[in-house]
Amino acid sequence: MRQLLLISSLFLSSLCLATGTIYQTVGPDGSIVFTDQPSKGAKEIKLKPITTYNAKEASGANKKADLGLSNDPDPDKSTHYKTFTITGPADDTTLQTGVAGNTTIQSKIDPPLRIKNGHRLSALVDGTQLDYSTSTSSIGLRNLERGAHSIRTVIVNERGDIVQLSSNSVTIHVKRASVFAPSNPRNPNTNRPPVTAP
Repeated sequence: MRQLLLISSLFLSSLCLATGTIYQTVGPDGSIVFTDQPSKGAKEIKLKPITTYNAKEASGANKKADLGLSNDPDPDKSTHYKTFTITGPADDTTLQTGVAGNTTIQSKIDPPLRIKNGHRLSALVDGTQLDYSTSTSSIGLRNLERGAHSIRTVIVNERGDIVQLSSNSVTIHVKRASVFAPSNPRNPNTNRPPVTAP
């Protein structure tokens, strides 16, 4: 039913764009007919304007970041941050197996984050912007996958657009326990009975 309504809406919209006015009539068998030709008993249909979305708005967050900086709504265009660097963890840090890919990225921001102007701290992980932000100078990363990850912090505005990139990035190496490790209780071989020779 929902598909039928969508198809009808699209048809009516295209008909309206082509002619400017559409009419609805009911046939002898009860079927509804839409046309651009007025007839006896026809009812003129008023359509609401079609809702459109900017492609960026529709895509949501946690997207591959466009590193072209946005038009910041901050009225003072000269007040970008003089200092914006990642201070921890150090570049080439390794997260050991026990921390499960969790860490906190610390940044030095001077002057302090302009929260009243809608600025918040977020991060790019391997070029993809996080779908969350914070009003502090540190942001937590959770459950990073095994391997190397490039991290860069960013200041975003109320729309989530990047206002400024940190002057540096860090690489974090994540160690995760293999499911096949003998000590891992989730190892599929752990609960198998030992194979005995005949």
